[in-house]
Parts: sequence; C-alpha cells; structure tokens
Amino acid sequence: MFRAAWTGDLTAVCVRSLRAPQKLFAAGVRMSPGALKLWNIADPSPPSIAAAHRQGKVVLRPEQVLSARAWGIWFAFEDDLLERFYMNFLVQRVQRARQRLACNIINLWNLEAIHRSGHLNRRMSRR
Repeated sequence: MFRAAWTGDLTAVCVRSLRAPQKLFAAGVRMSPGALKLWNIADPSPPSIAAAHRQGKVVLRPEQVLSARAWGIWFAFEDDLLERFYMNFLVQRVQRARQRLACNIINLWNLEAIHRSGHLNRRMSRR
C-alpha cells in the first residue's frame, strides 16, 4: 500500500511535468553584463532565462523555469537548442526522481526483510 502510494505520486508528478503546457511566454537567454559567453550545451544546467511579462522581462533561474512547468506554464524559446536543453534537463529531473524512488523502495524491501528475519530485533536488544 505504501509503495503503491509512492508510485502513484511519482506518476502524477511525471504526467504533470511532461504534459503539454497551457500557457507559453516568449523567452531568451539572460544576458549578463560583460559575459563572454551566453551558455554552453555541456554546462550541468541550463542558463537563467529572461521571459516576457506584461510588466517587462522577468529573469528566471533554471529551477524556477522547471517549477513553472508544474503549473502548465512553459516558454517559447528564441533558440531551438536552448529549448531542447531545457527539455532534456526536465526529463533528467524526472529520471532522477524515479531513480530515488526505486532506491527507496529497495531500501524498504531490505528493511522489511531484515525485520522479518529477526536480525534487527537482536541488534536492537544488544544496545
């Protein structure tokens, strides 16, 4: 039951994160004053973006961009390569969450097996 709840929650997060956005905002790479390079595809995470907003441009960090996805908001990037970079970053985040869930489930199985064997009770009684 506990594992089923975890898997259900993970599936809901994945579906919410990867569904088609309900609202798009124009966005481009945030230009830092004096920056020699904008960004590189080999960077560990995407650069911050400047998104169009009714009050002007809003600068968003990568984690803010990904969080917006859960609200059905995404960005029409000026650069196709940047859009692919962000989509890969989003998919990698979902994959890491899946890997953490799998690791937690394995740890629960191990803990349950140790408890059923009585080995855990013997160790606790020695203290």
